Amino acid sequence: MKTIAFLVIMITILGCTKSFDFAGVKEIQSLKQNSFAASLIETISLSLNSNKQGGVNEVLKMLTDLQIQLQNDQKNDDAVFLHKNESYNSHINKLTAAIKVLAVEIQALTKRINELAALIAQAIKNIKSFNERIANLQMTMVELDAKLEEDKKYYNHKAESLAQVNVKLLVVNEKLAKMVGSSSGVGVESHIEKTDSEKRDIAYRAGNAAGAPNAVQPRTIPVSQQRRLTVLRRSFIQVLKAPLTASLAQLYLQADQKALKKLMQIIAKFANDCLVEKARAEAKLLEAIETHKNLMASMKKEMQLNVDARTKQEANKKAYENEKITKETLRREKEIRKAALEKERSINQELQKNLNATYNKEKEDRAQEMKVVETLLRIVQSRLMNNKK
Repeated sequence: MKTIAFLVIMITILGCTKSFDFAGVKEIQSLKQNSFAASLIETISLSLNSNKQGGVNEVLKMLTDLQIQLQNDQKNDDAVFLHKNESYNSHINKLTAAIKVLAVEIQALTKRINELAALIAQAIKNIKSFNERIANLQMTMVELDAKLEEDKKYYNHKAESLAQVNVKLLVVNEKLAKMVGSSSGVGVESHIEKTDSEKRDIAYRAGNAAGAPNAVQPRTIPVSQQRRLTVLRRSFIQVLKAPLTASLAQLYLQADQKALKKLMQIIAKFANDCLVEKARAEAKLLEAIETHKNLMASMKKEMQLNVDARTKQEANKKAYENEKITKETLRREKEIRKAALEKERSINQELQKNLNATYNKEKEDRAQEMKVVETLLRIVQSRLMNNKK
């Protein structure tokens, strides 16, 4: 830009002077396609036409000054470009580093958020499982209570029934005990009071025993009366006076007493068995109560463990949810910050790109200008100097 301004000033100064067709030189015709070259050629032509004597020197000085100015401008532009480009590089590198750090942090936060989501889901499953266990334990405890009540009802009823049977059997034996003894006098129990009939029978038997000195003689009764009395009032022993028949009756009565005693023994055994079974039922009830107590204690302990574990899982779930919310908030902030830095980096990269494009374009243009100046210097120095000679 400084070069163009310089050329404009030169053209303005020399514009009113007499023209010399420097531009008509054949060797520089190809340079006229370049606007800078065309302006410079016009300036040189004006300078030569205005001052034929010192025109060449002025043109040489002008071209030399222009060449130096172009070189200095390029140096200045190089320095400015390097500084600006380095600033862009430094800033872009810092932005890139910050973006990378944020990307790593966002990745770590995302990983932790995913872990927390999995932990929350697992905690929900655990809480549900503990709730089901607690409900099952509560239901089992209710069932155990109901089973214990059934056992109490069953064993208490059984024990009471057995006790009642025992009492009834003892009553039966008590009544049967009163039947111990007989008219034969065999197996007579001393504590049982004899009936009048038994006393007469015993006395009669003792008096009529073989060889008895004081045997009681039967009263003589007429035959007709004997038959009638026999029918009206006769005892079992009196009727069966024959020796064989009396012996059989005695055996029958003795056997009857043995059966009675055996029956009483069987009843006594049944009564005792009732007490044994009653004791077993009571023992079973005590065993059921003890088993119920132990099971309830174990289940209450297990339930408390499940309640404690559920409480811990609920606390963990709440902590996971709070941490997840915090991490998600922090991740959003970092994502916003990262997006802003990426946008800023993109803007700086675009500015750097434009800077490079402008710098390269100006450098290329300046190189062309320097080439034009060098060509004109060579032409002026060679051709015009030769003409002067």
